[in-house]
Amino acid sequence: MQVQRDVKFQSKMQNLFTAIIGASLLTLLFALAFAYFFYRETQQRLKNLVNLEILHLLETQEEMNKQLLLANLTLQVSKERYLTLFESIDEGFCIIEMIFDEHEKPVDWHFLEVNPSFEKQTGLRDIVGKRMRELAPDHEEYWFETYGKVVLTGEPVRFVNEAKALDSRWFDLYAFQVGGRDSRKIAVLFTNITERKRLNQALQDQNTELKSARLLAENANLANSAFLSSMSHELRFPFIAILGFAQL
Repeated sequence: MQVQRDVKFQSKMQNLFTAIIGASLLTLLFALAFAYFFYRETQQRLKNLVNLEILHLLETQEEMNKQLLLANLTLQVSKERYLTLFESIDEGFCIIEMIFDEHEKPVDWHFLEVNPSFEKQTGLRDIVGKRMRELAPDHEEYWFETYGKVVLTGEPVRFVNEAKALDSRWFDLYAFQVGGRDSRKIAVLFTNITERKRLNQALQDQNTELKSARLLAENANLANSAFLSSMSHELRFPFIAILGFAQL
């Protein structure tokens, strides 16, 4: 009886152990299946995220390329408009770079760009890359000081002045800094007003002559009036003059 009980107990224990092992294996299989499913799902999500990120990057790159192309086209149009304006305006235009000495005193400049009207307005030819002192050694100091001040202060200036070294031409000019605050480049837009100045001077001279002639005429008129007044007095009292001569 004891042996049978032991056999039954061992059998039950074996069955229980088998059941536990089976349950453990089943649980492990479920865990492995879940882990595999989770791994596959995670991998798919990561893949989708990577694909979305790549797509987003491609779209961003495409948008940047479009913006760059648009910027280049805009710049090209701006350059074309600038060149059209640069070539067509009647006013003289130039971009110059000021040259300073060790004490920050403006001593010269060289020409970077000039438009076709520049030669007509100034009489200077083939000047790009040349210095002003080369072209006009006697150019007045006033010009260098004025342009140097524009560079040092960053403030534009409008002025009228005579360039005696350029055949006494008169210019109406507007100068302003270009290229940023630290740049030593300035642009100058100007008009030759020599004929206007000469006409104004001729009109002033004519007005002066007219004033002088009018003054002379007024003085002559006053003298004539005095003479006529004197003659009228003499004619009214002729005997006084006769008696005067008789006494002589």
